[in-house]
Amino acid sequence: MHSTPTCTPRGREVGDDRLFCAAFNGTKWNTQPAIPGNSTVGPSLAVLGAELHAAWKGEQEDSDQRLFHAAFDGSKWSAQAQISGVGSSVGPALGVLAGVLYAVWKGEEADDRLFWAAFNGSTWSGQTQIPGAVSLIGPSLGIPRGQAVGCLARLV
Repeated sequence: MHSTPTCTPRGREVGDDRLFCAAFNGTKWNTQPAIPGNSTVGPSLAVLGAELHAAWKGEQEDSDQRLFHAAFDGSKWSAQAQISGVGSSVGPALGVLAGVLYAVWKGEEADDRLFWAAFNGSTWSGQTQIPGAVSLIGPSLGIPRGQAVGCLARLV
């Protein structure tokens, strides 16, 4: 059975903001190669085609609210790339619909609005606000039966 990365815990020590990816082969977990980026919040994962995609919020608690993205091709991670012009205090959720990778996230700091963007395999679209959707802690994203469904805790 081919190993596929399925889990990305944060670093193992207090203050260690590195990201790791472990693969499970059906029997055991392998070593944890680093994802090229750091975060104080664990990344979200989704599979697009033959690649595993990860997206995460920047490191250093609240001071870096940029969002980043990288892809794993089965042997190595791409360099991290910033998702231009967007930010979140909690990080994104990822999902794939009709061959397109989508990210959904809560805004920066006290901005409780939710936004989304699409990745076409090479570039991200600009962010678009989801009308009427707000959350203090950010969303989850699922794609059952070909329809995107976002779940959020409406705590505002």
